[in-house]
Amino acid sequence: MVGLSVFSATFNASGSTTTEVHSVQDAGPYITSPVLIAGAQGDPGAITPATAQAIIDKGSAKAAGKVIGKDGSAHGWDLLRSPDVSADVLAFLKANA
Repeated sequence: MVGLSVFSATFNASGSTTTEVHSVQDAGPYITSPVLIAGAQGDPGAITPATAQAIIDKGSAKAAGKVIGKDGSAHGWDLLRSPDVSADVLAFLKANA
């Protein structure tokens, strides 16, 4: 699983469902596959690398998880324009396929 510029760890994306999982942060303990979260350090619309790592650490595949904190302010798919970020994402996907 790859997340680019995850904008909020606590945003309720589930609406008024009865599930206990309403946000990325809530989902952390239920994540069983390795997760890579990439974001730019200067992107005001993305979670911090520390928050990303805390979400990954809640999952059972935390040892294979990875956080990429890129300089600049690229957001979302624009992060993949960086050859090093693109290479890291591809390597992560290959290693965890």
